[in-house]
This record gives sequence, C-alpha cells and structure tokens, in this order.
Amino acid sequence: MLKFFSQPAVGLDISDDSIKYLELSKVDNIFSLGRWGEIGIPLGVVDDGELKDPNELFNILQYLRQQLGLRKVNATLSGNKAHLFNPLIFEAADLDLSALESYGEVLSRTLSAGDRSAATGIINFDRHRVTSLLIKDNKIVSSSIIDLGGENIIASLQKNLRIDRFEAERLKRLFGLSRAVENRDIFYSILPITSVIKDEIEHQLDLAVRAGSSPSKIILVGSEATIPGFLEYFGSNFRYSVTLGNPWVRIYPAGAVNLPMRFDEALNFTAAIGSALHSFD
Repeated sequence: MLKFFSQPAVGLDISDDSIKYLELSKVDNIFSLGRWGEIGIPLGVVDDGELKDPNELFNILQYLRQQLGLRKVNATLSGNKAHLFNPLIFEAADLDLSALESYGEVLSRTLSAGDRSAATGIINFDRHRVTSLLIKDNKIVSSSIIDLGGENIIASLQKNLRIDRFEAERLKRLFGLSRAVENRDIFYSILPITSVIKDEIEHQLDLAVRAGSSPSKIILVGSEATIPGFLEYFGSNFRYSVTLGNPWVRIYPAGAVNLPMRFDEALNFTAAIGSALHSFD
C-alpha cells in the first residue's frame, strides 16, 4: 500500500524571552509530533515584537539551523511592534522562512475546529502579555494586545508579600486566584492584574457584540492558562462559557493520544502549533 508523506513542518513562536519550536509531520493524513522545545532569549533582544539585537537573535537562529538541523520554518511573533520585525534575519541564518504571521492568525488556526460560523473568543495568557481575539467564519473580527502577563503577577507577589522571584512563581502556580482564606494575601496581590485584563477584554467583547459578533464561547490558552482559579475567575466575570483550549484539536480530532508533551506545555505551544499547521492548510 502506498503511503503519502509530507515534508515535516516547523513552527516558531518568537517572544520577548524565548523561541518555541515545534515540528509536525503527516503520513496518510495522520499527524505526528516531532521535535519540540524552547530556547531562552536574553531580555532586550526582542522587545514587544521588535528586533533590537539582530546579532544575538542570529546566533539563536543559527543554532536551530546547525545544531537541530531545522531548515524550512514558519514563524510568528507576539507584541504590538511585531509588524516591524525584519524577516531577512532568517535568510542570514540559512533558514527558509515560508510564512511570517501574526499571533492572531496562528492562534485562530490552531483552535478553529467544528462550526466556524459561530464567533469564538480566544484569550492567550502568556508571561509578558495577553492576546485577545474574536474569530468568526475563520476570520479575525477583532484583536487586542494587553501588556500584562505572568511576569506582572510575579512582580506583584514579590512586592506585596516581600518574597523572592522563585517563591513568587511557586505561589502563583500553586495557589493562583484560590479564594481560600489562607490564600487571601496571594489572591489580593494577583487580583489587580487580572482585573485590568478582564476589563480590557470585556470592553473588546462589548464592541464586538454591538457589531453583531457575540461570541458563543471563550477559549483560554497560553503559559498562564492553568494557574489555579483563572478559568473560574474569567468564567464568573464574562457572560459567556469559558473553557481551556485544546491545542491538539486540529491535529488529533479523534481525542487524546499518548504524547511526550504535557497538556499544560501544549497550551504554552499553541502559537507554535498554529505556525507549523500553516504548511498543511
């Protein structure tokens, strides 16, 4: 029996502090996960999506090419200034860039499944920012970037509880927005951050509703999506159903398979998955 192979596709998610890479292959219309990982970027090399230190990023991209053997890639960047990014740096590092897309485009591709005629909200909550989208008929109806994220929560916990960064990260992951009495100080240290994010998203949703694009549901993804209490907090404050997204919904639509990547890790790789999927659309 003949088998139909496709060339492996690699998606890169470039943020202010890391590059996530993820490789997908397809044989007889069945996807398989290849190599994946995350490489740190020194702060200041990429700032809000704008390339500030080309030499340092060139070294990292060359590592992907020479040490990991990556060649043909798709890429995406988060940040308000991502449109200023110069794609020629990929060519300089001997990487063949097939597509450079916005964060909204790749998130929409990853999470769009089933009935795409209904409007759906997507909240990607990462370390440095929140990307909020509304998609309908496979098109982005509205998008916004909120310059608050997990790092702001860590800073607030450090300041209010007078603890170091390691302990702040531990408390964020362990307790988050838990309303238990013993977590009161943690809750009220995090609440001002999430409250601003919630207000910004509510404003975006209100504008969409007035334009006739009321979402049927909201999907939460990103590195901070599984912090305790976040799902409940947004679910209780919005008028719409809020659920954790499934980054594998287009790759493994039949359900769960054994993967080397934990689900919370996959939420952090949602954009990289969408970038890799560009090669199969």
